Amino acid sequence: MRLPTRQFSRKSLSNSIYAAAALLACFLLAPTAARAQAGPPLITNDPGTPGPEEWEINLGIQPVLRQHERDFQVPQLDFNYGVGNTIQLTFEVPYVLQTAPQPQHTGWSNSFPGVKWRFIDNFHGWNVSMFPQMELDGTSSAIRQGIAERSPRFLLPFEIQKSAGPMELDFEAGYYFPVHGHEERILGFAAAAALVWYGLWFLRKLKNVSYL
Repeated sequence: MRLPTRQFSRKSLSNSIYAAAALLACFLLAPTAARAQAGPPLITNDPGTPGPEEWEINLGIQPVLRQHERDFQVPQLDFNYGVGNTIQLTFEVPYVLQTAPQPQHTGWSNSFPGVKWRFIDNFHGWNVSMFPQMELDGTSSAIRQGIAERSPRFLLPFEIQKSAGPMELDFEAGYYFPVHGHEERILGFAAAAALVWYGLWFLRKLKNVSYL
């Protein structure tokens, strides 16, 4: 006995492909959404922490482009460990490829050990943290080649996060207090949409997919 076959129209096939893509996005982003505390790796930090006894390891590529200078952090290593619900131990260090000025140089830049403490934890949707870090001195050759700064410097930034519907708004401001080196201020803003939420909404819209 031959079982009946079901054929898909071009429209329903396209809808199925979109649904599969949305499911894949939800699957990939679900750990971030479920964790709720820690955010995605961005140049602008947020108040998120990994959670008790949890590791979060980020590998990134970041260009640093200045006049007459081209540096690429390949990769930027970022190790985080959660101590309790609101504290994070951090160690960051980039490996730098400098393509300009010539000749080309490579090597490890300054490292940043630090501690993040979220002292306002989801109070009416608000999260606020402080993230003191110490920029350690680079090697003599790295400083001479321009891929590391003269240090140490103490960095004290504050991070603010507010959820507004499916949007997550992050703001960071801080200041470098130099022991050696130069003064510097940092200011950052990031806005991220909850893609998982949109993916689920899209799947609900496709619940009435029709077949021939």
